[in-house]
Amino acid sequence: MSNPAKSEIKAAAAQEIGIRIDDLLDEATRELYQAGGAQTAFVESAKAVAKLFEHVNKDLDLELYPLDVGAKIKLYITRAVTLLENLGHQSNNLQIAAHGRKQALSKVITTIKTYQDSEKNKIPAPLPVEELTVKDSLITVEDRPKPTIKERRLAEERELAPVVPLKKPRKATKK
Repeated sequence: MSNPAKSEIKAAAAQEIGIRIDDLLDEATRELYQAGGAQTAFVESAKAVAKLFEHVNKDLDLELYPLDVGAKIKLYITRAVTLLENLGHQSNNLQIAAHGRKQALSKVITTIKTYQDSEKNKIPAPLPVEELTVKDSLITVEDRPKPTIKERRLAEERELAPVVPLKKPRKATKK
């Protein structure tokens, strides 16, 4: 049989840990949505930048600038698209990591809740007020720990000490 006081402390500790883990779960959920939004933004940006190729080709057909300048423009557009796609992949990886963290924290909360419930079940139900007796609410002599050696020695010294009468207090005099 376990100690009810210990079970209460364990249940309270599990409650506090559960609250902190729940805060971490909220943070992981926020990171998940943030990474998902970033991934979408990078992918859409890459598509928009890739559409610039059409404009560059039209400008080259109209001979608005020389071929070597057009080649450099296409090179930089390609680099920009590649960069945006890589950032989209990184955001996807962050989203996967945040999803894994969210699932792990959810399982931890479930485990803590199970532990807390098991500790709460170990705590006996309080007696109704009408069933309480005077003995239930008072500490009995059997409940008190035995006196220490020092306490016993001091008690013996008090028993053996001579009784000294108390002095009567003097009346205050007027000056």
